[in-house]
Amino acid sequence: MPGHHLIIEHRGKGPVDPFVPHRKILHGRHPHVQDEQGVSPVAIVPATFALLGNHPNPFNPATILSFRSERGGAGRLEIFDVAGRRTWDERFVAPAGPYQLTWRGVDHRGDAVPAGVYLYRLTMPDGQGTGRMTLAK
Repeated sequence: MPGHHLIIEHRGKGPVDPFVPHRKILHGRHPHVQDEQGVSPVAIVPATFALLGNHPNPFNPATILSFRSERGGAGRLEIFDVAGRRTWDERFVAPAGPYQLTWRGVDHRGDAVPAGVYLYRLTMPDGQGTGRMTLAK
């Protein structure tokens, strides 16, 4: 099915779903996949949005957040301290496909934030993801 991945339990070589390491991603058509009891373990997951994480992590002074969006469009990156206060809020427009954003460890006024753990939420029209990163000083 165009625009979909088939995911099965991973039992060997091949690409692995980065969010569930024991699952394998199969691309293309697989009309009939069954286990030994004749039950289909296949789940069809829309291939739309994937948050690929940030690197480096820990970081200083900046980190790159990577994601993939099949639709592209208007997005939003929010970064919070561990107390839940929004430190950074950026709106952007990304094309379909892979995209990267850089956060330079500053707040909405442009002041450097203290070292510590930060949480982020990235939202696109076709999905949302969250992550955790550490700013080292």
